[in-house]
Amino acid sequence: MKKTVPMKFLRLNLIDMYNNNMNSVDLADQLRNHYRFNHWLRNRKCWWGIFLWAMGVAAMNAYIMYERMYEEEKKKHKQIPKKWSHMEFL
Repeated sequence: MKKTVPMKFLRLNLIDMYNNNMNSVDLADQLRNHYRFNHWLRNRKCWWGIFLWAMGVAAMNAYIMYERMYEEEKKKHKQIPKKWSHMEFL
């Protein structure tokens, strides 16, 4: 079995900042691919794909905003309804 050795290397600060601060972008892409509803339209007219991609991005951004606002409301109020799952939200 090979032993792994940590190795130091140089990288641009811009790349490091992007990788460490892209949390919401990466999360939106993961959630959008999890419940993809446009898989049957891939070979249809090109504007359908663009339209459904935009709808998927808007839905995932709305879900991410819902999660953040839910946490804020949870801090303010003791009794709030149960948090929806990703599937329930869509």
